[in-house]
Amino acid sequence: MTDDRAELPQAHKAFYDLREMALLIALRVNPEGEAMRTTVDKVRKRLMYAVKQDELHLMGPPVLQLFFAAQVFAWARKKWPEALGDIPVVQSADVEETIGLGDEAQPDVIPGDLIKCQEALRIAQTEIHRLQRNLEKAEREIDRLQPLAERYEEIRLKNQSSAKRPRTGI
Repeated sequence: MTDDRAELPQAHKAFYDLREMALLIALRVNPEGEAMRTTVDKVRKRLMYAVKQDELHLMGPPVLQLFFAAQVFAWARKKWPEALGDIPVVQSADVEETIGLGDEAQPDVIPGDLIKCQEALRIAQTEIHRLQRNLEKAEREIDRLQPLAERYEEIRLKNQSSAKRPRTGI
């Protein structure tokens, strides 16, 4: 019998996309003589079937579907106990996750543990205060440089119009 209370090794990420998860499992369960690509395809299909059967759950927005590694490894250990029996599967962190999408994906993981959450809040507040000080400094610099920029623009326009006028005395 396997120990489902073990923890994921430090090298593992908590979340993987379908391609990465299928490859991780296929590396362990690849039957002798079968091409790795075939095994990866079979594992990918079994993962998606498990999602349809509500045995596994995808997380994140539709364009960025992720598998929770501990859940998938626990499921995979039941399917292939001889190949995956030594992989620890339980992630011991309670988290709430949001993902902001723009020109890049930025995951925000909020710790579920109150002490870790307060620590993250303290770090975030320190960063906010530092950014506010930098913003105030930048605004003061803008106020200082604004008259110089306006004067520069006046001179530039004057020079531009002077350059278009005919030269005299040449």
